[in-house]
Amino acid sequence: MASKLLARQAVVVGAGMAGLAAARVLADYFEHVTVLERDTLPTETSHRSGIPQSKHVHALLGGGQRALSDLFPGVEDDLARAGAVPFRVGLDVRLETPRHDPFPRRDLGWIAYSMSRPLIEHVVRRRVEQQPWALAAIPDFVFPQTRGERPPDFERTREFGAALTLLAARDAHVHKLMIEVQQLLMPRSALRNPDLVERVRAVMAET
Repeated sequence: MASKLLARQAVVVGAGMAGLAAARVLADYFEHVTVLERDTLPTETSHRSGIPQSKHVHALLGGGQRALSDLFPGVEDDLARAGAVPFRVGLDVRLETPRHDPFPRRDLGWIAYSMSRPLIEHVVRRRVEQQPWALAAIPDFVFPQTRGERPPDFERTREFGAALTLLAARDAHVHKLMIEVQQLLMPRSALRNPDLVERVRAVMAET
């Protein structure tokens, strides 16, 4: 499989929603992606001066939710855990328009989420931050002198990685997949295939 990498470095100006989405896309095509932001980014869900409109009412449209889900699989679960409120489009929201007061309520078949702008930005920023750290920094965190905040599931991730490496030594197909992910030829999600995860867990149970 030919490498998708275009160059070594990409720079994104701004850590708002557009910048974060752009950084995620570029991460598949550049070895390093740097996001420049003049604000001190909050560690919690809170407003910041660089997004003066963040206190306004916001809505995440269905197309935007689908695009974020494509870029960050499972992001809807992340939003819900962070406090976003799921609702059934067409049913759980009252719509009032001229001559239709209220508009008929119908379940249109998909779930959307109600949240603040700071909440969605915080969740997406965390996902962007996880992209390079998960591949590059997790092994370095084994060493006490490595600076940086350890992810909450650091120990479990380290154990999974060790078991995956052991399985790769036994199985040429797993070895090839692991190297392809490390070389950014395949997405990291390829390592979350249910069958592979089950095999890795079996190796973890051996130790």
